Amino acid sequence: MLRSILFTAASSIAFAGIVTPHAGAQDANFNAGVGYSRIDIQDVDFDAISLRAGYDFNETFGLEGQVDFGLGDESVSLGLVTADVELNYSAGLYGIARFPLAENVNVFGRLGYVTTELEGSVAGFVADESDDGFSFGVGGEYNFDASNGVRVEYTRTDYDSGEAD
Repeated sequence: MLRSILFTAASSIAFAGIVTPHAGAQDANFNAGVGYSRIDIQDVDFDAISLRAGYDFNETFGLEGQVDFGLGDESVSLGLVTADVELNYSAGLYGIARFPLAENVNVFGRLGYVTTELEGSVAGFVADESDDGFSFGVGGEYNFDASNGVRVEYTRTDYDSGEAD
């Protein structure tokens, strides 16, 4: 029951401050960032911290990994019973394609695979549920300089037990 409640519909809108510290002067293709994500799962909103790291093969194509950790639990009413639900983590690996619009401004699309774990508790009973599926998203980035910028994106995941919008 927890699975059908939690994975029926989800959406994630992320706002991330991109920090791209260079691993060394010789290889500026690595990047990393930290940000905030607001994840809506069937009218239950989760706040999460997002950690992202990537490698750019060239100006257009790259690979990135992302891990989101929930920042607290939310109360969900199930008829007369209230459950506390928490996002333990969501982790994904994505291929990304960037398209420049102007100097320091890109739009991008990404496609990947995600696994997510939620924990719910009702009247002292605790259950963990995990699910995984394909994920895709679109967004935009603005780079202030070679090492700093901001990113806004929308990502959707199609979990095994239901679609995520």
